[in-house]
Amino acid sequence: MKGVFFGVISLMLVTVAVLEFFLSYELKNQCEGHNILTAPTVAGACLTGSFLFNMIWLKARKKNAKNAIRAALFAWTVSVTVGVAAAGAALGQALLLPEICVSEGQSTLEMDLNLELLHYSAIALLVLSVAAPHALKKKGATVEASEESNPLIKRDLESKPLVFL
Repeated sequence: MKGVFFGVISLMLVTVAVLEFFLSYELKNQCEGHNILTAPTVAGACLTGSFLFNMIWLKARKKNAKNAIRAALFAWTVSVTVGVAAAGAALGQALLLPEICVSEGQSTLEMDLNLELLHYSAIALLVLSVAAPHALKKKGATVEASEESNPLIKRDLESKPLVFL
């Protein structure tokens, strides 16, 4: 079951990376004098790179290499965070493209794509692919707090005399 679930999560991330690279390709030479390719290219590259860091993390977990695990998780987190931010930047940029990419009063954008829908879809897939795996119940883990850790529960404690030095 988990194999299928993580396969779907990986497919979502691949889809987002492909959408961002596709968008970069479609926007190429569309807006003279403005760099509109950076945000979708960075998003696609970071999300593609996150697969590499995830693979390193999995291999480090198998070998129980604590420093490699931490480094891979750090790099994965940075990569995904920058990828999500870049995807958001690409969405914000897409909302402004009709106003920026204008020459002599005419829009220079020539595409049959709904850019806003593409970006919202990519961001929704990103949020789902990052959040869903963390909602899975891990073996032996519980969500309930133990009674010992809750200071608001009245319980019988041994009374010890105070010792002053």
